[in-house]
Amino acid sequence: YWECPLCKQRMRDDRLQAEVVAALARELLHPARLAALERHQEDSVRKSRKEALKARTALESRLQAIKAEQRAQLRNVAAGIDPQLVKEVVEELQQEERELRQRLRKFDSSDRTSRALVSIQRLRDHADDIGEVLANGEPQHQRRIFTRTVRSVTWLRNEASVELRLTLPEPEQEGG
Repeated sequence: YWECPLCKQRMRDDRLQAEVVAALARELLHPARLAALERHQEDSVRKSRKEALKARTALESRLQAIKAEQRAQLRNVAAGIDPQLVKEVVEELQQEERELRQRLRKFDSSDRTSRALVSIQRLRDHADDIGEVLANGEPQHQRRIFTRTVRSVTWLRNEASVELRLTLPEPEQEGG
């Protein structure tokens, strides 16, 4: 028996498994649902990339302005302005430059929406195999699918049913 961690309601394992398999087939493996998820995620990726490009361009413009300000400050020393004042301004500009470069490096890291799109495409490519494993596979293979796609299970008392929160599976780590 499975027991809900919140309300302690119990359900037979085979019924819970049937609920999970039905939800996975309906929400993650159905071709029309996968196509809709993929379209939505592609739109999100495009929007995310567009926003990232705008932000990156703004950061790079500010970085160029900082460099120009630093050069101007160095010319001020030659013009006879107090070197200590120039040094303070240059240090502040260098700190801002380091922060901007750090923010720019974050744009280079892989992005969550792209990973989700890859997960949806992999689900689409392997939906038939996953469905077969869920229907007729070994229990350890079914459990592996469950643990990678089901985030939480909660008993809904008023409806006398379970609520499943699904997640897109992340790619497996190599050698793990």
